[in-house]
Amino acid sequence: MDRCILWLALVSLSALSSPATVQAGYGTATCPLDRSTVHQHPLRLQIAFEHIAQDRLRAGTDQVTFGQITRAGHDEIETINRNMLLRLDYNFTKRFSTTLSLPIVQRRHAHIAAAGHDHGEHKHLTTELRKVTALSQVHHDDAQRWEFTRPGDLTLWFHYTRSPSLTASIGIGVPTGQIDFRNGAGILAEPALQPGRGTWGLPLESSYEREFQRSPEPSRLFASTSYRVNSSGNRDYRFGDAWLLHAGGHYPIDERFDLLGQFVSTWADRDEAGSTGEYTDATGGTRLYSAQACATGCAG
Repeated sequence: MDRCILWLALVSLSALSSPATVQAGYGTATCPLDRSTVHQHPLRLQIAFEHIAQDRLRAGTDQVTFGQITRAGHDEIETINRNMLLRLDYNFTKRFSTTLSLPIVQRRHAHIAAAGHDHGEHKHLTTELRKVTALSQVHHDDAQRWEFTRPGDLTLWFHYTRSPSLTASIGIGVPTGQIDFRNGAGILAEPALQPGRGTWGLPLESSYEREFQRSPEPSRLFASTSYRVNSSGNRDYRFGDAWLLHAGGHYPIDERFDLLGQFVSTWADRDEAGSTGEYTDATGGTRLYSAQACATGCAG
């Protein structure tokens, strides 16, 4: 189970996610919350912080111990993600607007690699080397570790609002993040652990919302769906296309604070390893997240 905590606009916003289907991930994780909020100013800067602790070993809905389920490439220990999300919105007119977003990725990851598996740099494993590595797995003596803070990939969005309640958006994912980070031992991090994807992306989104007038601010219900198409990147590694669906609403407490609740469903296709030699069996999948009760705030 992933634990996801998000602070939005310097005021706490927390969420506990309960995936219905969980696969052992490679480390990349973000909170799937829709952080869009109603704003009337033509220019707005949004700063959010998210903390995602992937430190509980599970197979489906069952808790497992380390080494109970093994994989050909490596066995996961933990991944801790602490990301700062910078988002700049600008309204050209009531119908046309743009968004520039950039994550600052802070990631700590550890796993036990099968002997001879160095993320595509050495592709051939032997049974004897696997047995030697397995002897030290219980105590994590041979754990490979990575830790960094780096900017990720930039995304530029263009929005068109057909009416006050319906918006269509198209984006461009720009490969600005680092893709060749190595740990202190010189071991290259796998593609999904890197700060950037090393590939261009085409995200599409549509959203609908309905406001209910009340004092001092209106409440609203909303739904949105997005789909991202990825191209092949470094050494032809291709991240799977991803789809998200949000539904929820927010209720303003006063002019500065809102209560926010959401249901989120995500689907991602399996990655394609290209020439990296990575195992992609634990990528992709479908997840359903429970409702989140959140509090957001904006500095006036």
